[in-house]
Amino acid sequence: MTAFAQTLDEQLNKLGKEFKSAFHRFSSTKTNQGMSRFNLDVDIIEEEKNIIILIDLPGISKKDITLALTDGKLLIEGTRPRSFGDEINFLQQERMEGEFSRTIRLPSEADANSIKAKFTNGVLKVAISKTEMHKPETSIHIE
Repeated sequence: MTAFAQTLDEQLNKLGKEFKSAFHRFSSTKTNQGMSRFNLDVDIIEEEKNIIILIDLPGISKKDITLALTDGKLLIEGTRPRSFGDEINFLQQERMEGEFSRTIRLPSEADANSIKAKFTNGVLKVAISKTEMHKPETSIHIE
């Protein structure tokens, strides 16, 4: 990679990070209690036999998170407590606090009876098995 291409790549990566940060700040809204609602960063991975959902929840305790499954949708809710009192005068505040909520529609092959969740180091991992009838297509030999 040429020096110009590397510099351009670095600048584009920096711009992408700044855009994401600005989007998160813009997408936060205040609730009736004056606390902000914020978006959760989520990855959804499809494996051969499972669907894996990874949700970043840094600074949040397991006791402050709830999971529910309704009508094929996984609901993640919780609260990140305030770090400081109401009287604090922030010069800059980027770490979100308050309530959060995210609904994820599960694919039709997700087996609602096989959901397992584990919370480790600020990452919630939800593993869902796929049902047998929705495995990838296989060829069938015709006699």
